[in-house]
Amino acid sequence: MEDILETELAGFGTTVRRGHELGSVDQDDTGVRAQVAGPDGTYELTAKFLVGCDGARSAVRKMLGIPFTGLAGKASMVLSDIRLEGVTLPSRRGHFSDHITRRGDHVAILSPLPGGLYRLMFGGDAQLDKDRTAPVTEEEIQEVLDGAYGPGVRLLEVRAASRFSDASRQAERYREGRVC
Repeated sequence: MEDILETELAGFGTTVRRGHELGSVDQDDTGVRAQVAGPDGTYELTAKFLVGCDGARSAVRKMLGIPFTGLAGKASMVLSDIRLEGVTLPSRRGHFSDHITRRGDHVAILSPLPGGLYRLMFGGDAQLDKDRTAPVTEEEIQEVLDGAYGPGVRLLEVRAASRFSDASRQAERYREGRVC
């Protein structure tokens, strides 16, 4: 999970910067320059190499023009990191499959994360018609919580939420010069 990776990176003196957005990448034989927009404004980072670990919607891959080929998805789901209060919330961490709940038409996976957060994943027929770029609303998450866990669970905060599918795609190559 992310907390394990973040702890390991901290051991190497690396800080994970959340809420920052990559604006551009430029490289030559000596290094890579990245323009980044953060909460305090725009700045430049320089390094010998850049590793793009930014997922299926990778800005790094898109900026380098690397094709992302494969099969389109047939099922759609939501992944959200949320803060909750309520009765009978899972407290044991483990593989997400240990936390699957089926109730009525709802299938949800609610896993505890460090710091009092939970990761909620859910899908189903209601997700099939949603645009993958549409924001996930608090009302949508609360409706799933009510349906899967009952009205005793209350959403307090949404830290992050996004839609994803079962698409099977892969970057055509994993290195472009000094960018991996």
